[in-house]
Amino acid sequence: MSLRLPGTLRRAALAAGALAVIATALPEAALAQQKPAAAPAKAPNVAAAEARRDMDRAEAYLNGFRRMKAHFTQVAADGSTSEGTFYLSRPGRLRVDYDPPVDQLLVANGAQLIHYDRKLDQPSYIPLSQTPAGLLTRETFDFDDPLLEFAGYERDANAFAITLRDAKNPDLGSLALVFTDNPVQLRQWVVTDPQRGVTRVTLTDVKLDPTLDSDLFVFNRFAPKK
Repeated sequence: MSLRLPGTLRRAALAAGALAVIATALPEAALAQQKPAAAPAKAPNVAAAEARRDMDRAEAYLNGFRRMKAHFTQVAADGSTSEGTFYLSRPGRLRVDYDPPVDQLLVANGAQLIHYDRKLDQPSYIPLSQTPAGLLTRETFDFDDPLLEFAGYERDANAFAITLRDAKNPDLGSLALVFTDNPVQLRQWVVTDPQRGVTRVTLTDVKLDPTLDSDLFVFNRFAPKK
């Protein structure tokens, strides 16, 4: 599993595939505290048990569903904001449909992540395994995967965040997954690129295991906007 952050995705403000879920609002204080991890740091002994417990809880949540639909709000590294709809069907498939005026579409078809600029009528193809979306679309989640590097853990009274990097290429960026505490639910993710640019994606109106048309995950430049 790789967490590479190609320049094409940065320009598209991908933010890990641009997904996250929220049925209730994550407290602003918790979101504001999510910063790019400064350096790989194993949790201190005093917090190691808590970190392990939260990682196990996050794994159980992520492995408890296969499909997702949600509204997302994205804040890019340059401060610009955008919204749209996120679809996930594991393993390997997702779709990120941006609302106007953003003319962008992201589709993962199981092997590739396609970034399509509707205005320029220009698709770009990137191996899914070389993007943060590869982590989000994997069949099962295991934070102890040797190809992933644990890069940080933070929590407050209402939320916690787990930050991951590519174990072989830690300088290529990081992905932080932010969860509410009770109940455990994914609410946001934060992508930090190699230039330390940060993109945040927060999700609302989340539906787990909805019925999704398989055509959502087939890239067709001539198809109307979903």
